[in-house]
Amino acid sequence: MKQLTALSDITQTEQGAVIIIGNFDGVHLGHQKLFKLA
Repeated sequence: MKQLTALSDITQTEQGAVIIIGNFDGVHLGHQKLFKLA
């Protein structure tokens, strides 16, 4: 998993990647599934 903090950080290698946007202050089952897909 790679954490990007600005759109300008996206490079050619991230093309076609899964992007998760949000503030994850707790990791419940739904968030865990998203992180596994990332």
